Parts: sequence; structure tokens; C-alpha cells
Amino acid sequence: MFFQPIFYTKYNSRHTLKSQGENMTLRKKFKRVIVETPFKGKDKAEEDRNITYARACARDCLVNYDEAPFLSHLLYTQEGILKDGVDEERWLGINAGLAWGEAAEATVVYIDLGTSVGMQHGITNAIHTNRPIFYRKLPNFEKLFPKTV
Repeated sequence: MFFQPIFYTKYNSRHTLKSQGENMTLRKKFKRVIVETPFKGKDKAEEDRNITYARACARDCLVNYDEAPFLSHLLYTQEGILKDGVDEERWLGINAGLAWGEAAEATVVYIDLGTSVGMQHGITNAIHTNRPIFYRKLPNFEKLFPKTV
């Protein structure tokens, strides 16, 4: 199968993507952000809740704020990458995520579940590198996580 070229045409303040007869609207510019949410939990259920929460926060950034979120704790903790249960690997992942912060325009901290040690590390890094920090709550947190409230 051959690669199908993608052609962009300007439409008002947005771009229209035309490929193989389909049209998709692309936003003009996304803001690159590092997202801080809790990851490590006291048990598997809490960790699963934290992963679901982090995904909801990533969606909030994309859909409501025109941001391109980076959540290192969702990427580096996947099977076969790093083991969050091993302290050395956990901090390796945190520091690798902070390296991406050099390209980020802001840090977004979601606070519905409080802040963890890893999040505090990210906040401190943002302060030391003069990266703006925005604190947020999910608009539909109570609906998504009724047992947490």
C-alpha cells in the first residue's frame, strides 16, 4: 500500500485536513503542557482509579483547553517500559518526564485527588525552570468518580 499524501487548506482560523475524500478540522495550534496527576496508589484499585483519572485529565486538556498534554506516568509505566514499583525506575520515569518539561509551555496540575510526592517534584521543577503552573479540577469529577467525593 502506498502512502496517501495529506493536503492542508486554510479555512478561517482553523485548518482543514483532506485525505482520501475525508475532511477533518485541525486546531491551529496546541499548547504543549506537562500534566501532573497522582499515579502510585496504596493498592491496585487506587492505582487503577488514578490511571482513569489521569486519562480524564488528558482528555480535558485536549478537548477544553486546546493543549497537547504529556503524562509521563501514563507512558513510562506501561508494561515493558519501567516498573513503578521499583524506586530507581520510578524516579527514572519522573526525571525523564521532567526532561520533556524543557519543551513544555506550562505545567497543569489536577488537584481533585490531592498532590503526590511525584507531583510535588514536577511542581518544584516547573518553579525552578520558570514554567507557568495552572491548577485545575475536572469539571465533571463528581460524576466520573462518585465514590471518591
